[in-house]
Amino acid sequence: MNKSLVRYMFITTLFAAIMLPQAVFSDTLVVNLGTSASYGVLSSTFANSGPSTITGDIGYTTLTGGSSLTDNGITNAPAPSQSGIDENAALSSLNNQICSFNFASGAVDLVGDTTHDAIPGHFLPGVYCVTGAMSIDGGGTITLDGKGTYIFKSTGAFTTSDNAIVVLENGADACDVFWIPVQATTIGGQLRIRRK
Repeated sequence: MNKSLVRYMFITTLFAAIMLPQAVFSDTLVVNLGTSASYGVLSSTFANSGPSTITGDIGYTTLTGGSSLTDNGITNAPAPSQSGIDENAALSSLNNQICSFNFASGAVDLVGDTTHDAIPGHFLPGVYCVTGAMSIDGGGTITLDGKGTYIFKSTGAFTTSDNAIVVLENGADACDVFWIPVQATTIGGQLRIRRK
């Protein structure tokens, strides 16, 4: 085989390997949520520890700490079984997405992490996988930068501290952000998701 052709194939393959993950996630993944799409919270157990405002419906089997809970949708206790079926189908689709970044094993505070990007707490569209718990700690801020799908998968729990902030900029949309912990999710008081 010609050396020029081999070099061209190597460079083309290298370019594709570098650029393909960005190209895949610059587009928004369409996830069919079915009847679960109207829910801000859909869970078997829902723990509310402080003043919370939920945008959308709420569905759960067990509620703990329901103090200071405001929602602008319908509360279903228990949630309709079809919503759970649709949620499971959506989770299966999301869990089948290939990781574009794997964090080192162990708990990860998304606020201060720089292993995936030089800017702490800065994320481009992609699938971020944590083997352990993930959090947004210390009332800190993470920034989701760009139009596309953001999937955060964790084999552990997902926790946010009080006053944590998720900033959406350059076309990032809250409807395209998915948090998928295997264990419990605990959202601190006054979590804000806002556009920049």
